[in-house]
Amino acid sequence: MSNIRKKTIGDTFTASCTFTEHDATAFADISRDYIPVHFDLPFAKAKNFQAHFVRDSWLPAYSLRSADKLGGWQRK
Repeated sequence: MSNIRKKTIGDTFTASCTFTEHDATAFADISRDYIPVHFDLPFAKAKNFQAHFVRDSWLPAYSLRSADKLGGWQRK
């Protein structure tokens, strides 16, 4: 990860993540959010979604995790 420190303002990077059923369940256990559209495929499809999906609150959580993995939270 030492090359991350050589980046300059304006540089970008791309990250990806595949959320699993286990991830969704673990997040629901912490947040106490068991809304069926996140776990029940027939329910999600009845609500006109193509699939069940993870909460939008995953984005900031994933961003913070990614920054931490890239050394973004190291104190100087």
